Amino acid sequence: MHFKALESKKVSPWIDYDNGNDPVKGPKANLKTRQIYLQETYLEHLWSFIYSIFVIYEEGIQEPST
Repeated sequence: MHFKALESKKVSPWIDYDNGNDPVKGPKANLKTRQIYLQETYLEHLWSFIYSIFVIYEEGIQEPST
């Protein structure tokens, strides 16, 4: 399915990756250029949120039940 979208030029094969120090911005897509934009700061915040939820679950719920 992804390859069909690439072949029909519905999606660009490149991702615009920003590793600057700008305030956090979520991912977005430019519908005219079919370019996807990702920001490193956003990915760092996303990772830390998911990791913290995992740690809270492990230490707060999983450990007390064993």
